[in-house]
Amino acid sequence: MRTVAGDAPDCSSPLTRLPGEPLIGAFDDRPLSTLGPVVGVLALQGDVLEHVRMLSLVGARAVAVRHPEQLADLDGILLPGGESTTIGTMLTRFGMLEPLRARLAEGLPALGTCAGAILLASQALLADGTAWRSGSVPTGSPGWCGKWPAEGGQRP
Repeated sequence: MRTVAGDAPDCSSPLTRLPGEPLIGAFDDRPLSTLGPVVGVLALQGDVLEHVRMLSLVGARAVAVRHPEQLADLDGILLPGGESTTIGTMLTRFGMLEPLRARLAEGLPALGTCAGAILLASQALLADGTAWRSGSVPTGSPGWCGKWPAEGGQRP
């Protein structure tokens, strides 16, 4: 969708909104799924509400995950963006890091966006391909490699 300066944005779609605006429009009239897989959204930082709503829109039973005991009932998990060091610290403080690692090792399907992808990695690379380690606490998922973008405000 393209808008011209001065045009009001079309808010009839859940994918069209300006940052900071509430999620409004067609999605709010649709019932949440009760039949799809249970997909957790790690709710420590990031766009949790947006991820929960979009997962619900495509048929998942999306739940915000804030406690380690919630991991047992999931069919999959999404780790949203944010700041990987902060999310890693919070995973440790709230006792969720080891239970999350265990579920991933058992084969729990996972998707990470931005910092969530870095946290799922067993190795983090800089844009030039050299290895990087920071205060973030990767879950160590085998075969996953996260790469920092060449540009951006959150470069290491």
